[in-house]
Amino acid sequence: MRMRQAFLCTFVLAASIPALCTAGGAGFFRLDTRKDGRDALLDGDGKAFFVRGVDHVQFKGHWCAALKKFPHLEWNKAHYASEEAWRVETVDRLKTWGFNTLTGVPDDALLHRGLAHTVTLDFGKRVYRTDWNNDPDMAIKSGSSPCTYFPNVFSTGFVARCEALAAARCGALKGDRTLVGYFLDNELAWWGNAGVKERGGAEGMFDAVAALPSEHSARKALDAFRAARPADEPLETTKAKFLALVADRYFSTCVNAVRKHDPNHLVLGCRFAGFGGAHKIVWEVAGRYCDVVSFNCYPHRDWKTGELLEKRGGRSLAEVFDEYHAVAKKPFLVTEWAVVGLDAGLPCKHGAGQRTSTQRERALVAEAFARFFMSRPYVVGYDWFMWVDEPALGINIDGEDSNYGLVNEKSEPYRELVGMFTRLHLEGRYAATTPKSCIGMTRRWDPYPGWWEKRHAEKLAQIAASGGKIDIVFVGDSITHNWEGARGPGSDYAAATARRTCCGVC
Repeated sequence: MRMRQAFLCTFVLAASIPALCTAGGAGFFRLDTRKDGRDALLDGDGKAFFVRGVDHVQFKGHWCAALKKFPHLEWNKAHYASEEAWRVETVDRLKTWGFNTLTGVPDDALLHRGLAHTVTLDFGKRVYRTDWNNDPDMAIKSGSSPCTYFPNVFSTGFVARCEALAAARCGALKGDRTLVGYFLDNELAWWGNAGVKERGGAEGMFDAVAALPSEHSARKALDAFRAARPADEPLETTKAKFLALVADRYFSTCVNAVRKHDPNHLVLGCRFAGFGGAHKIVWEVAGRYCDVVSFNCYPHRDWKTGELLEKRGGRSLAEVFDEYHAVAKKPFLVTEWAVVGLDAGLPCKHGAGQRTSTQRERALVAEAFARFFMSRPYVVGYDWFMWVDEPALGINIDGEDSNYGLVNEKSEPYRELVGMFTRLHLEGRYAATTPKSCIGMTRRWDPYPGWWEKRHAEKLAQIAASGGKIDIVFVGDSITHNWEGARGPGSDYAAATARRTCCGVC
């Protein structure tokens, strides 16, 4: 009987536990509330599935306004035999690194190749810009995406346009078993006219509508709303109540439209712009209507204490997560997060995310965040932002120019980062610590720098190819390492390969 691959590290494998309640259609991705109180996402076969997504996996990469071209696209065209060759390699890379979901806006040609995916419907933008004929009465706040659109939920055309969008997009996808679910929008301006520091308040939406012309339907709705409030009600309370009304109209209309045309898939929220991107009133309403509450999150790790913070100089990340989950009362999905390395040759002057000096530091900080997300019992996944770096000259004039990629513009992976993800993802959903046996050490007799990391990555790839089914943990040394002809440090025992079979990890 042939022995399966063995591996030096132990793995904690997520197992399905009978659910107390579920959300999602039978045979499709659905949610469990397990007996131990954890929220869990199951795939169509009922197997535990923790979303490990990557945003914007595209052959073309990012537009550079200064160059008036897609630099990544030009590189890929010159160095791949075909776009299909790039697709095959890219999907293989993502699987090898332990990612399982395409998120953001991936190339359609990458879908249905063994990875799950999500769809962003963009109600806020599309109902305003139907057929690209902007209707000012369809928007409370309009402009370029993200962070500037907000639909006029009081317009008589809002419901009809949401219905039309859901019919066109969701109706065609209701039988897709690889689709996890839908995001309603991305980083809507729930704050209205408020400044950056005041975005988490309730007054910005009220003020934005109050500033509209008197004939605008949203302004008329606000005037009627104010007239119906108690005369002695504090203005602060009125503003909060109005925001709650806006949120209820938005979520009820969008979610009902989706479920009317696709009852099988999950509604994954609207990707709030961080915890400060919407008042808690909105989070509470989102939890009432959506299966999952999603948000983009760029935390900070304190270099002195190691503490994870919501932002630099901010509150404890754990405290903020728990606080907002108590409000939303639904599973969380972290839909953007990233760490930036300043040694990648990019300016990294624009865009969110903690800056680190080196790629090694970048991987260490990213691992801390990833482990934190996996440790929260109500988090069902995360999406790394993103596949490829932004152009050095920025996406647009004065635009983002940061090292967000798993790969650079030459399609070269950042070894430290993808190596960390590969190891972490193979450990499983609930792993909390790194086995000490996985931590490499440099010896004076090492044949070349980083040889053990390459060896480690090779073993991870073998295990990934076998489906990760581990029967035995085999601990060896440099002798067993050489049994399979690996030619590592020490004498060469390659001839023994014909007599022995082992994984050869040392």
